[in-house]
Parts: sequence; structure tokens; C-alpha cells
Amino acid sequence: MHTCLPFYKATAVTTATNWLVNTAVGKIFPLLPLPLAFGFFGLACVGGSVTVYFFQPETANLALEEVDQARALIYMLHLYI
Repeated sequence: MHTCLPFYKATAVTTATNWLVNTAVGKIFPLLPLPLAFGFFGLACVGGSVTVYFFQPETANLALEEVDQARALIYMLHLYI
């Protein structure tokens, strides 16, 4: 029988990280000079775009089984890199 316990733990960790980072950004960004704040924002946008482009497989018009195969392939590639 399959258990979802690892998924619950992963969801808890990502939610806590999201809240902590959002709190830090909300406290720090108003104190920064405007050009520096926009620089950090632009850098975060570029970093996020690069991450999505290289690490998220395209799933449009694919069946659920094909999406599972694509994710499994990427997981296997990351094990060998």
C-alpha cells in the first residue's frame, strides 16, 4: 500500500519555507534603496525563469502516464549529474 507521508512532510517544509522567505522579503525590501530592490527582484525573476526552463518538463497535451514518465526521466538524470 502506498503512503503519502513523504508528500505531507514535503508540503509542510515548502509551506514553512514560503512563509519564512515571504516574511523576510516583506521586512527587508522596504528598507532597501529602490534600484537595489529592483535589482534583486530582476535577479530573482531571471533565476526563476532559468530554473523553470531547465528543470520543468513540458506537460501540455500529454496524458498523465506520459507526464509520470517525463518526471521519472528527469529524476533519473538528476541522480547521475
